[in-house]
Amino acid sequence: MTYFKKNNIITNCLVIFFGGALGGLTRLMITRVPYIGSSPWIIVGINVVGSFFLAYVGSRIPENYDYSLVIKNFIGTGIMGGVYYV
Repeated sequence: MTYFKKNNIITNCLVIFFGGALGGLTRLMITRVPYIGSSPWIIVGINVVGSFFLAYVGSRIPENYDYSLVIKNFIGTGIMGGVYYV
């Protein structure tokens, strides 16, 4: 499948779009849990955990892997961006 290789702009946009949708839904579900809500400390905790997870994912995916940019865009920019900024 050479369509999903490194620098295809349409693929990267779609991956980020679907990752952001998934991340936004995740953030919405976290804030709807009873006794968690959307208090400032919960939001700070979500952001701190997400920052560590983003750094972990970015360091664990090797650069020479064919789909590394697609995976990093999906997880990093898409999901984590959606979780942070909803």
